[in-house]
Amino acid sequence: MNDNTPDTVQELVDMQEAPECTPEQKKHDKKVRKLMDKMIAAGPEVGLDVMKVSMEKMIRFHKAVLQQALEDGKPQEEMAFWVYDIARLETAAEILDTIKL
Repeated sequence: MNDNTPDTVQELVDMQEAPECTPEQKKHDKKVRKLMDKMIAAGPEVGLDVMKVSMEKMIRFHKAVLQQALEDGKPQEEMAFWVYDIARLETAAEILDTIKL
C-alpha cells in the first residue's frame, strides 16, 4: 500500500478536500497524526492537558516575538497581526479552561 491509498473513510475525505502536499508535508502530517493517535488513546484528560499546554506555549511565543518586534521598532501593522493572534490564542485558552471532563 502506498501513501496515496486511504485506510479509512475520513482519510479519503481528507484527501479529497486537501490541496496537494509536498512529500515533506505528507511526512510531517503522518508524524503529527501518529502523535495525535497516541494522545487520543491516552484519554480525554491527557488530550485536554496537551491542548492547554500547547496554547500556553503559543501565547508565550507570540508575546516574545511581539516584545522583540517592539524593541526592534518594527512597523505597527506587523505588530498588529501578532496582537490579534495573541488575543485569539488567549480566547482559545479561556475556552479550554471551561471544559469539564
